[in-house]
Amino acid sequence: MVTLLVDALRAFLRGLGGPLVLWVVSKNPMHGYGIIKEIERLTGERLKPATAYLLLNRLEENGFLASRLKRRGRRELKYYHLTDSGRTILAEISAFFNLPIKRMIANLLGEDDL
Repeated sequence: MVTLLVDALRAFLRGLGGPLVLWVVSKNPMHGYGIIKEIERLTGERLKPATAYLLLNRLEENGFLASRLKRRGRRELKYYHLTDSGRTILAEISAFFNLPIKRMIANLLGEDDL
């Protein structure tokens, strides 16, 4: 039973990857590795680098994140920050999660009432 619960929680967190990245970046612009470490600190789960960078690229392609290169020592790091669209979608996601669970399910199903 405990294993099933842990697996369900991990699947839920994986599904929240995009919103979680947006939320983390909304607090402070960060480079990819910093985002991975912050998500690990918050959730206890390590986001694989390949997954994280695929997600970051997708969010940037969709206009929710923008990036710029910053020199740090000898290296250039790509720092991500929210765009206006990113702030808007994050506000919509936050509002959705503030709904009572019954209303949230109805919203997901596209129904007025359950």
